[in-house]
Amino acid sequence: MNRTDGLVRRAVRNRDNGAEGGTAGNGLNANTPDDNQDMNQNNDHEDNIDDGDSKETRLTLMEEVLLLGLKDKEGYTSFWNDCISSGLRGCILIELGLRGRIMMEKSGMRRRGLCSSRKVILKSDQPTGDVLLDEALKHIKETNPPETVQSWIEYLSGETWNPLKLRYQLKNVRERLAKNLVEKGVLTTEKQNFLLFDMTTHPLSDNVVKCRLVRKIQDSVLSKWVNDPQRMDKRMLSLIFLAHASDVIENAFAPLNDDDYEVAMKRVRELLDLDFEAEAAKPNANEIIWASSRNSGNEFHSVKWMMEHIDPTSKSKKKAKLRAEEQLKRLNGYGCLKINPKEFNDYEFMIASHIVVPSDIPLSWEDIAGLDNVIQKLRESVVLPVRHRGLLSHSKLWQAPKGVRLHGPPGCGKTLIAKATAKEAGMRFINLDVPMLTDKWYGESQKLASAVFSLALKIQPCIIFIDEIGSFLRSRNANVYEATAMMKTQFMMLWDGLSTNNNIAVIAMGTTNRPQDLDKAIIRRMPAQFHIGLLNTEQRSQLLKLILESENVNSNVDYERLSQVTKGFSGSDLREMCRNASVFRMREFMRATDRSRSGAGSEDSQRDNNSELMVALTMDDLMKSYDKMKESKMHTGRLHFENRIELD
Repeated sequence: MNRTDGLVRRAVRNRDNGAEGGTAGNGLNANTPDDNQDMNQNNDHEDNIDDGDSKETRLTLMEEVLLLGLKDKEGYTSFWNDCISSGLRGCILIELGLRGRIMMEKSGMRRRGLCSSRKVILKSDQPTGDVLLDEALKHIKETNPPETVQSWIEYLSGETWNPLKLRYQLKNVRERLAKNLVEKGVLTTEKQNFLLFDMTTHPLSDNVVKCRLVRKIQDSVLSKWVNDPQRMDKRMLSLIFLAHASDVIENAFAPLNDDDYEVAMKRVRELLDLDFEAEAAKPNANEIIWASSRNSGNEFHSVKWMMEHIDPTSKSKKKAKLRAEEQLKRLNGYGCLKINPKEFNDYEFMIASHIVVPSDIPLSWEDIAGLDNVIQKLRESVVLPVRHRGLLSHSKLWQAPKGVRLHGPPGCGKTLIAKATAKEAGMRFINLDVPMLTDKWYGESQKLASAVFSLALKIQPCIIFIDEIGSFLRSRNANVYEATAMMKTQFMMLWDGLSTNNNIAVIAMGTTNRPQDLDKAIIRRMPAQFHIGLLNTEQRSQLLKLILESENVNSNVDYERLSQVTKGFSGSDLREMCRNASVFRMREFMRATDRSRSGAGSEDSQRDNNSELMVALTMDDLMKSYDKMKESKMHTGRLHFENRIELD
């Protein structure tokens, strides 16, 4: 291989003369057979960098990272990027490793850390044809004893406290790499005036080379993603790691649309979250890649570790993610739904921890009494359009409403109806915990609000249930905190976006007993409104029979009388009254049992015959419970009067 102007080696693939490349007078024949095999493999990597034209420009890892960081028109890197220096030094070590010049020392019998204690040793001192690489290779060769990867990154960048090691510093690396790119026709050289000084810049002259590089990185994490770092091209894997360590990876993903950008960054994070020690220990793994990538991105891992340990909610987030994975696994396959947990981001996992599988909902329409009219309307307007979406596929009107509001006094069954609706329609149920959407970090609440709807779309048909929606989406005013206002606005924007697609089966359902407090924009987004009021006499009688259906009830219980005296009682009040009556009856039974045990001459058979009668609920028990409930409601001002006007 040839040198061009003593600065760079330009590798040009030539099919006719391909055999001559391995026999050029560069000393390769002096290596051992194993070294020749390694060098051939590394040459294969270099020859397979691109799949395009045979005469396209070849770039080193250092040049590719710098090209990603350079601004196209301005011709210089960001003044705020202080990570690219160590990233470029990591590129040099990996490039030497890929070309078979250096390697990690053997771990021996005692297992030692890949990044902390194992040294970089020379494998071959043959020149590479690149001035920067050969200069670094010379320093490694002359150093005895060997140093670690982290030490070499510090030495080559000059960031060391040891004055004796400053001679290893590679100076003007960015400028020298830019001149290499100028020699290859990728960049050009210009002088720009920055008021106080003049600076040499290198704007882009060949946009094809950079576009090809950007497309290659995008394809590696999108269309050509293999989900296994050991199967990825080693050079491309190294480029992703080093571009992230140099804080330039987002420049490659900037042209993508929002969905592809999110997928690309998620897969890059998956690579960064790998156990580098375990990956380096796998067969055929290049340890130099993993060690250099880990140390080049040391700042990222240090900040990540610090954030995880400073954040007081980190443990709860981990528990939420485990619960979300469990719920998604149970949901997978339910109703022909196929879910891949790897497609969910961290925010969606937080929301997914509150998913309720329809089979886990213990309620149905049969468990609700006295609300037959409301249930019938819900079945016709919500359940049927969801169950039979394909009945009128061409119709733009045959669809469930995007928002359902259940309002009425407390304890009248609004939450029960919402759960039973999800059960009846076979829809997944997200029981949204509103405090979960609030986060101390600025902007995180908006991301969590966005995750609510993106998760619902992935698991549809789905009901997003918000209990007491008035506490979350009440009327906005000038006194609302900025972050809260932004979260509400984001929530309503995403909610309104559900109306654009008729095939989406996501319903936001909320309950409130103060509908007058809701924001007008929320009322507009909940076109289906159902009032769940207090029960009348006949409905209270039906509900009492349903509550006491499975209980041991005495024949003297008069349901008609109970339904008449409990005027103003909600369904929750009636259930509590029956529960208190059961407690009264059990208390009397236990006292009678204690007296019978203390008395002499009592017979066991007679006690057994009377026990069932003593446990049965009587009318007196229910009336005692009613009197206690009535007294409690009078003290709290919740007792219903004839002439009282119910605002709800």
